[in-house]
Amino acid sequence: MSHSPDLMDDPRISEADLVLSGHTHGGQIWIPGIGPFMAPARKPALRAAGLVLSHGTTMYVSRGAGEGTRIRIGCPREVTLLTLKRGPAAVPLTKK
Repeated sequence: MSHSPDLMDDPRISEADLVLSGHTHGGQIWIPGIGPFMAPARKPALRAAGLVLSHGTTMYVSRGAGEGTRIRIGCPREVTLLTLKRGPAAVPLTKK
Protein backbone atom coordinates (compact mmCIF):
# COMPACT_ATOMS: atom_id res chain seq x y z
CA MET A 1 0.00 0.00 0.00
CA SER A 2 1.23 3.46 -0.84
CA HIS A 3 -0.40 6.79 -0.22
CA SER A 4 1.00 8.20 -3.48
CA PRO A 5 0.86 6.48 -6.86
CA ASP A 6 4.31 7.90 -7.61
CA LEU A 7 5.72 4.80 -5.91
CA MET A 8 5.58 3.36 -9.44
CA ASP A 9 8.73 5.41 -10.19
CA ASP A 10 10.74 3.49 -7.59
CA PRO A 11 13.47 1.47 -9.33
CA ARG A 12 12.53 -1.64 -7.29
CA ILE A 13 8.79 -1.48 -8.10
CA SER A 14 8.99 -4.63 -10.22
CA GLU A 15 9.52 -6.57 -6.96
CA ALA A 16 5.88 -5.87 -6.05
CA ASP A 17 3.01 -7.72 -7.72
CA LEU A 18 0.30 -5.31 -6.52
CA VAL A 19 0.24 -1.76 -5.20
CA LEU A 20 -2.89 -0.11 -3.77
CA SER A 21 -2.86 3.66 -3.74
CA GLY A 22 -4.95 6.80 -3.44
CA HIS A 23 -3.89 10.40 -2.73
CA THR A 24 -5.08 11.87 -6.04
CA HIS A 25 -8.85 11.90 -5.40
CA GLY A 26 -9.02 11.05 -9.11
CA GLY A 27 -8.10 14.62 -9.96
CA GLN A 28 -11.42 15.88 -8.49
CA ILE A 29 -12.34 17.54 -11.78
CA TRP A 30 -12.20 15.30 -14.85
CA ILE A 31 -12.38 17.15 -18.16
CA PRO A 32 -13.61 14.94 -21.05
CA GLY A 33 -10.93 14.51 -23.70
CA ILE A 34 -8.28 16.06 -21.44
CA GLY A 35 -8.34 14.12 -18.18
CA PRO A 36 -7.73 15.16 -14.60
CA PHE A 37 -7.60 18.88 -13.87
CA MET A 38 -5.49 18.56 -10.73
CA ALA A 39 -4.08 15.30 -9.52
CA PRO A 40 -1.08 15.35 -7.18
CA ALA A 41 1.05 12.85 -9.10
CA ARG A 42 4.06 13.09 -11.41
CA LYS A 43 2.04 11.58 -14.27
CA PRO A 44 -1.53 12.67 -13.51
CA ALA A 45 -3.05 11.51 -16.80
CA LEU A 46 -1.79 7.98 -16.12
CA ARG A 47 -2.09 7.79 -12.34
CA ALA A 48 -5.10 9.85 -11.25
CA ALA A 49 -7.42 6.85 -10.89
CA GLY A 50 -7.98 3.26 -11.88
CA LEU A 51 -5.76 0.41 -12.96
CA VAL A 52 -2.13 1.10 -13.83
CA LEU A 53 0.21 -1.54 -15.27
CA SER A 54 3.93 -0.76 -15.32
CA HIS A 55 7.19 -2.73 -15.13
CA GLY A 56 5.33 -5.97 -14.40
CA THR A 57 3.49 -4.42 -11.44
CA THR A 58 -0.25 -3.78 -11.16
CA MET A 59 -1.44 -0.73 -9.24
CA TYR A 60 -4.96 0.36 -8.44
CA VAL A 61 -5.47 4.05 -7.60
CA SER A 62 -8.73 4.72 -5.81
CA ARG A 63 -10.56 8.04 -6.25
CA GLY A 64 -11.49 7.72 -2.60
CA ALA A 65 -14.47 9.04 -0.70
CA GLY A 66 -12.90 12.29 0.51
CA GLU A 67 -11.83 15.42 -1.24
CA GLY A 68 -9.07 18.02 -1.23
CA THR A 69 -11.47 20.74 -2.28
CA ARG A 70 -15.27 20.71 -1.97
CA ILE A 71 -15.92 20.05 -5.63
CA ARG A 72 -15.93 16.95 -7.84
CA ILE A 73 -16.90 17.06 -11.50
CA GLY A 74 -16.82 13.94 -13.68
CA CYS A 75 -14.95 12.15 -10.93
CA PRO A 76 -17.36 10.62 -8.41
CA ARG A 77 -16.26 9.35 -5.02
CA GLU A 78 -15.61 5.64 -4.75
CA VAL A 79 -15.14 3.03 -2.09
CA THR A 80 -13.22 0.25 -3.79
CA LEU A 81 -13.77 -3.43 -3.13
CA LEU A 82 -11.10 -5.65 -4.65
CA THR A 83 -11.26 -9.43 -4.66
CA LEU A 84 -7.85 -11.08 -4.86
CA LYS A 85 -7.66 -14.58 -6.26
CA ARG A 86 -4.76 -16.95 -6.19
CA GLY A 87 -3.08 -17.35 -9.54
CA PRO A 88 -0.83 -20.14 -10.75
CA ALA A 89 2.05 -20.87 -8.42
CA ALA A 90 5.46 -19.68 -9.52
CA VAL A 91 7.97 -22.39 -10.30
CA PRO A 92 10.77 -22.22 -7.74
CA LEU A 93 14.28 -21.85 -9.11
CA THR A 94 16.61 -24.72 -8.30
CA LYS A 95 20.39 -24.80 -8.36
CA LYS A 96 22.13 -27.54 -10.28
